[in-house]
Amino acid sequence: MLPAGLGPTLIQRDATVDDFTVGGAPAGRDHDAGSAFRIADRVEPVEQDEVTVGGELALAGALRATLWGQGRWLRHGLDITDNVFGNPGSSGELPATRETELVALAIEMMRPSTAIRAGVSWGRTVGTWTGPYDPGRG
Repeated sequence: MLPAGLGPTLIQRDATVDDFTVGGAPAGRDHDAGSAFRIADRVEPVEQDEVTVGGELALAGALRATLWGQGRWLRHGLDITDNVFGNPGSSGELPATRETELVALAIEMMRPSTAIRAGVSWGRTVGTWTGPYDPGRG
């Protein structure tokens, strides 16, 4: 499964021209006619695995504590490298991955006319990929 809107990106791109200067003097021009990107062999779809665990504990009817955690792992990112659309990492370069962990705690105290809530969360994301390929932005 590939992201929606991918066809125009892979079929035809806008033509561009890059002018190069060295020391203020024109040094050359690179013209890209906007040809289609080649699709790499055996493109893998984006994979995401997710685990969410949580629990809630009520004490004395007026105090409630909630704790939950979440883990998310993304693999097989899609991107264009060296004018080839595919999965970074399939040709030996750094693979496109992302891992996210989140832990949160919330405490709530309820009185007949008032409710007070406090919460804290900690999260971390590491990896080499910012997310699914966006055909509109590249």
